[in-house]
Amino acid sequence: MSSTIITKWGSEAMRIRVWPFAAVLLLWLSGTSMVVAEETVADFLRESDDRGVRLIARVAGLTLSRANSRLVVDRNQAFFCPPRGHAISTDEYIETLKAYIAKNDMFATDASDLMPMHMLSALMEKYPCRVK
Repeated sequence: MSSTIITKWGSEAMRIRVWPFAAVLLLWLSGTSMVVAEETVADFLRESDDRGVRLIARVAGLTLSRANSRLVVDRNQAFFCPPRGHAISTDEYIETLKAYIAKNDMFATDASDLMPMHMLSALMEKYPCRVK
């Protein structure tokens, strides 16, 4: 199964890579159904020792990392740039998000289903990409 959609724009066929966008959409949809909407990001992080919360954080982090990798392959761009060969652990995803929320405490009261968006911002801040 291909991850390319062919569309017509005038007389030229455009190839649109949808993998990164589909992954982010899937992450958002899965986050909204897995996390209780009344909880805040701060509540989510307080429960970071809970197995279910750790699983949600890991799935969010891995999905963002996979979408990031596809961006590099497809467009030679990235949202965030961890050191080459560095695998981000579940603990690191959680600690990165905790540090980001502590620094930007106005996001602590956001609904917990926004956690993946804040995790992306946290990863972008922790692992900025150098402009070539």
